[in-house]
Amino acid sequence: MRKMFLTAMGAAIAIFGASRPADASLILSVSGTGGATVTCDNSLGSCVTPGFASSLNANTMFFTGTVGQFSVAVTIASSNVPGAPTGATLAITSVNVQNIGATAGVFSLDLTGQGYTMPSSTIMALTNHGDLSTSTGVVPGAQSVVQAAGAAEGTVIAPILTNCTMTNIPNDSCSSPSVLWTRADANGLFSLHDILTFNLQAGQIIQSGGSNLAATAVPEPASMLLLGSGLLVAGRRLRKGKKQ
Repeated sequence: MRKMFLTAMGAAIAIFGASRPADASLILSVSGTGGATVTCDNSLGSCVTPGFASSLNANTMFFTGTVGQFSVAVTIASSNVPGAPTGATLAITSVNVQNIGATAGVFSLDLTGQGYTMPSSTIMALTNHGDLSTSTGVVPGAQSVVQAAGAAEGTVIAPILTNCTMTNIPNDSCSSPSVLWTRADANGLFSLHDILTFNLQAGQIIQSGGSNLAATAVPEPASMLLLGSGLLVAGRRLRKGKKQ
């Protein structure tokens, strides 16, 4: 009996240890034409890279500074890690950036959120919404793109799954098509990947811009079947009760 108890306890501990959620973390990379990419990974502690402000495993991160030929007044990265029963979110907001170079260039914000455990559904609908406001009017050929992807924790982020494009007019927005993403993780953890790219002409300013990625739970076929069966049984009982 004692041996069986110890064996059961050992199995329970092994299962608990394998499914224990990882710490939340954000990884933000900022890049611009004419400069090197700068990155902060707050799973390693408070960021020491100039321009970043965050703390160990925080759900928010800030960046202010100059990257290449771009001056960035403020950028906020945030997530709802570990997620919620209805969905997981990852966002880049309050982007204020100016191309201070003499030529057109590309400015990019690449954000990864790690440590999501919810929603528990293995099938999710992935979409991304972008918006921007600029004071410089219509600039021919200038566009901004929002992209989204997801991956099992600890694996390479999958190829971009959905995206949409905005034109750099005074105010514009876009919503990427919703795509179904099936998680292949074995430990219940997953990551989300949000990319916001601005193609700006010399002197152009984005006064405010951002992207909001959402991974929404989708009922699995088995769950829908159980729900349908339950409703069917309830309907039969209700009809039976009325007849009596």
